[in-house]
Amino acid sequence: MIRRGLAPLIVFAGPDGAGKSAVVVEVARVLTASGIRVSHTHFIPRGVRQGKPVTNPHDAEARGMVSSSLALVRRAALYALASVNGVLSGIRADVVIQERGWLDQVVDPKRYRLHPSAVPIARALARVSRRPDAHILLGGDAETIASRKDELSLSEVARQLDAWRTVTSGAPRIEISTTAQSVDASARIAADYIRSVRARRLSDALARIAGSPRRVSLHSTSRSGRITSLVYRPTSVLRRVTRLFQWRVPGGNHGSEACARVATAISDLDIPFDDVAVIESPSRSHAVAAAFVYPDQSSFVKVDWRADRALEREATALRQVEESRTFAAPRILQFRTGGGVEVLHLEALHGAGGDTIDDERLLSVLAELAHANGGSGITHGDFAYWNIFVGERVGLIDWEEAATRLIPGQDLHRFIETYPGGIAPGRRARLVASYLERIPSEHAPAARALLTGSVSQATRSFQL
Repeated sequence: MIRRGLAPLIVFAGPDGAGKSAVVVEVARVLTASGIRVSHTHFIPRGVRQGKPVTNPHDAEARGMVSSSLALVRRAALYALASVNGVLSGIRADVVIQERGWLDQVVDPKRYRLHPSAVPIARALARVSRRPDAHILLGGDAETIASRKDELSLSEVARQLDAWRTVTSGAPRIEISTTAQSVDASARIAADYIRSVRARRLSDALARIAGSPRRVSLHSTSRSGRITSLVYRPTSVLRRVTRLFQWRVPGGNHGSEACARVATAISDLDIPFDDVAVIESPSRSHAVAAAFVYPDQSSFVKVDWRADRALEREATALRQVEESRTFAAPRILQFRTGGGVEVLHLEALHGAGGDTIDDERLLSVLAELAHANGGSGITHGDFAYWNIFVGERVGLIDWEEAATRLIPGQDLHRFIETYPGGIAPGRRARLVASYLERIPSEHAPAARALLTGSVSQATRSFQL
């Protein structure tokens, strides 16, 4: 089933000479260079290739009322089709940029040879097309704009500038003066505004997923379990069955702070996506999002507003294990901090669940961690089986609780503690014995105390 994409539709408007084409080309270049998929079209939504440029838009005589009405109906059909599964739909794009847009007929009917009495019909048929998420009005000094091209008089340029303000009144828009600054400067302002619109559209599209556990808040732009499973992997059979029947609660995200922060982070970092899933922590102070691009690309965005530098610690730990031999950790794509908010963008790791890992591979990973960091060791901090992927290489995710020193036995203890169904006593004894042989000898007593439970104080002595 075809559905409209999440890419915002941005219309660049303004009279001839305002610099629409030059600014749009630069905006598209800037966004594309940062990884954003830009879909660009003109007044007739058939892609970038259009007919010959109109050099004398007001020279041709207006059609009659009947001919104007038929022309509007034909254009409306093109817009409707393009809004469903064409260039205006936003499918497989991150931003849709259109020059002029449907309302250009209302502002400048002479250009389209519309009979004056057909203008109200053009207004009414605007409802058939996808409504723009925002307009970017390019203008400035009317005299300067009129001097750039001899197609329109000074009075006509001024009239069109006022008309665009009128027809977009009450709708999201921004005005940029292209006569007071360069094309590059205008494009930067436009690109930043597009990012804010993109964030707003994503935040509104994220809806609560019913059936998720109360301790977490799960949101998604899709009801597909394939998307939500990227951030939420149920451990119980009941939750796995419930996920098969999940549905999105109507009414958006109900003002979720996590959704708003994640949407802002994804847009500010220019991360491409077709669908997004967000899971918020029980403390409501940080969230993890998966940005999915069809058919099978994904990345993760972590946003933390606790101001405790958790993601900075994670980034530090990830840099220290980049050259690991026995396991893979997510590669850092971007890391930003500011205003008490940390944002970490990571590549995705894939594989089977951590409950399928064999003992030798498990012990090899734990041994490398114990000897890493120049011999000081690294502690993952949350070495639960759900943070382990088993594939060609073992993958470890969620390094937020990592410590850049070895806390003897803690990672193995966490694995044993969370393993589904528990680990048989014989297997546990073999794991512990082999682990103690592979870590630095000076840490073996503390690790033995924690793993055998003979000294309860050991757990409190080595807290992160």
